[in-house]
Amino acid sequence: MKDLLERIADALERIANALEQRANGEHEVESAPDDPAPPPPPQRAGELIAFLARRDVKLRDDAPPTPQTDEGQGEMDALAWLIGERWANVRLLVEAVKARLGNGEGFALNLRGQPETAISDICAVAHRAHSLGLLEQYRYRRSPAFRLEARPSRSPLSQRFWTGGWLERWARQHLLRVAAQLHPDAPISWLANLPVILPSGEGFEIDLIAQVGDRVIWVEAKSADYQDSLDKYGRIRRILGLPQHSALVLLADPRAPHRALSALYALTVCGLEDFPARCAAALGAAGEENEKRPA
Repeated sequence: MKDLLERIADALERIANALEQRANGEHEVESAPDDPAPPPPPQRAGELIAFLARRDVKLRDDAPPTPQTDEGQGEMDALAWLIGERWANVRLLVEAVKARLGNGEGFALNLRGQPETAISDICAVAHRAHSLGLLEQYRYRRSPAFRLEARPSRSPLSQRFWTGGWLERWARQHLLRVAAQLHPDAPISWLANLPVILPSGEGFEIDLIAQVGDRVIWVEAKSADYQDSLDKYGRIRRILGLPQHSALVLLADPRAPHRALSALYALTVCGLEDFPARCAAALGAAGEENEKRPA
């Protein structure tokens, strides 16, 4: 009799968890911010490559010669958008996932005391990530437990996404959205995750470079430590011959001293809240053309 009761209890718990998962998914759709419009089709990518070549920045032999349109990546982009738009609420989950990527161990988050909106956003991200295979396991226990349990996938796609790919995707979507709003008739081209060789022979991967009309804007996104990268970014800005407002460094760490870092390294360093405005400033700045030769 005892074994029968235990089996019944286990079955009831599985049913309850399945219903919670379904409820979380339905609620996630309702609570998610509006997904951005798909990026405009890249145009004139050859001009971007020529822009780099004029500064003696060469594409690596295995670099893609055509713009990356991320076809079939709409769901990944939508998840990245959700994370970025709700970053203050979901940072707890993303950092917990990153901490377990190395060993793939499961973890539990105690969400008791968290605002209802934060719990909703965290469950929304976890539900979408699980559906895309970025979390191998996910379960949320409602009141009175308020406990989220998950285990990350260790696949290359998951590793890339959780360690900063989400931030790069979010930045690209915002930049292209701002560009389309400010310059609806201007041709737009962009290249992402572009492996290049600098004039010194050093390898580097450009997170995002875009051309809107005659303006070129370069973006690097850092979801974790940034301190050892800023000096290199400053050198690359000079190689590219870009004014400071056209070289953006996006930091996920809300504690970073953006204004001081911008002044010290002659870059535009900002957080997620300020990034759209910085894009608008770079793309709308009048009378400040890209420098014609590297400084």
